[in-house]
Formats: sequence, C-alpha cells, structure tokens
Amino acid sequence: MTTAPKMLHEAKEEFTEAVKRSKGKVVVLVHPFYLDYSPSDESWAQNAEQRQRHREIVLKLAKAHPRVPIVVLEEEGKAQQTHAVLSAPNSFYVNTYESNPNPVSGWKKLHRAFENSGVKTVLLGGQLAHKEHLSFLTSLYGDIKAHDAKLNRPPGSSIVRGCVAGAYNEIIEAKYAKVRLLPNLLFPDKPEFKRLK
Repeated sequence: MTTAPKMLHEAKEEFTEAVKRSKGKVVVLVHPFYLDYSPSDESWAQNAEQRQRHREIVLKLAKAHPRVPIVVLEEEGKAQQTHAVLSAPNSFYVNTYESNPNPVSGWKKLHRAFENSGVKTVLLGGQLAHKEHLSFLTSLYGDIKAHDAKLNRPPGSSIVRGCVAGAYNEIIEAKYAKVRLLPNLLFPDKPEFKRLK
C-alpha cells in the first residue's frame, strides 16, 4: 500500500532537515509523468519507448540519491498517482495548476519555503521541455543574448519552452539558488543551456 505524498507546505520542518543533510541541494521535477496522464497526439508523445526510458531515468535518480530531497511540482489531484510511481521517501509535493508549472499557492510561497530551508542549488527536470529554433526566437526577440540579459537569465535560456522552462525562469529570477537543468531528466527534448557568444 502506497503512503500519501508529503505536501511541502505540511512538512516544512522535515524538508528543512532534508535540505540541511543535502547541503542545500534539491531536485525539482516538474510534472515528471505528464504525458502518462495527459496523452497528446504529437509524434514525440506517442513514442511509448522514449516515455518509458524517461520514466526509468527519473525512477533511477530517485533511488540513487536518497539524501537529496526531491520536490515534485505536480498538477493538483495527481500527486498521489505520481507518488505511487516515484515511491521516493525523500519526495515533497507542491500542487500546480493543470498543464502549468505555477504552484496553486503561488511562486512567492515556494520561493520563501526554499529560501527559509536553505536551498542553494536546484537541479531541474521534468515534462515538458521543448527546444525552440534560434531563428524563430530571433524573429521574436532580436538579439537573444541581449533579451536574456535584460531578463537577468543565463544567455540562451530563452531557447527552452514548456513547463520546465517556466519553473526554471521563476526560480532563477528569485535569485536565492543556482539552477541547473538535468538534460537526462528533460522530456521530450534535451535542450542544453549553451552560452551564446
């Protein structure tokens, strides 16, 4: 029998202790099994083999790093389902809106919880992560490097789209932690934040 997921707002002390043990490091997974719950007719979403490989990588991470807390941003009402699959005792859940990385309780509350708990490094992965073509973004924003600098983001960060990018931008703009994408935990694309010259 699966235990109920620990909601971050109900387990702040336990989360703070876990962050201390991990020396300020947390993994944040944004809708890690989104396509399992929200089928899409996109060709990449139909590839069950790729989705299964992604699932295995996520589960391997959860088991390989039991000392690092995992914060799962999951759609409201799907935390139990995700927790049953992830089954990581070091996981903490935050409800988000449907098809949206925004916490129901708001980003400010999540940022405060992270900052008050001593989070210094966020390792980020999940679904969905899309890589936009540079030519498309240049047509929208002009000089991408200048656009990202204006928004105080690493050069090239505008190249990534989807819920993962939304969470990345929110956390990076709060300025309390370093944020790093984990390419193996991104789906369907594996965009890299390459420094634009």
